[in-house]
Amino acid sequence: MKAPGSLALDSSVIVRHMRTGDVAIASRLKAATELYLPLTALGEMRFGIQRVGNSRRAVEQWERFSREVVVLQPDDATATAYAELKQALAAKGRPIPENDLWIAATAKSHGLPLYCMDAHFDELAEWMTIIQA
Repeated sequence: MKAPGSLALDSSVIVRHMRTGDVAIASRLKAATELYLPLTALGEMRFGIQRVGNSRRAVEQWERFSREVVVLQPDDATATAYAELKQALAAKGRPIPENDLWIAATAKSHGLPLYCMDAHFDELAEWMTIIQA
């Protein structure tokens, strides 16, 4: 369990923050006790930077932002949370993309709310705290 006021971040909210400087997102990030980035979301961010051709702007923005986050590694508790969430979604008939499921499982296993801008995560709101930007 992490400090109260901490957030796990999905790449969707980071991308929005970096592209637009959204004031509401910036405010929530600044107010957080600590910011955590699930390893899967880190992979998504690195892919996005490569996808835009490793532009100097994107690389510099990411380097600045990444100094503010702690990367969360998946572990056995993450695998258990993944299995539980995937089973619950299967029973509900509402699967979500695998990367999103791993990101959510990482946040859940570390006792963190997930801050995102992706409606897929709303499917998980009955099992964990989802904060939509």
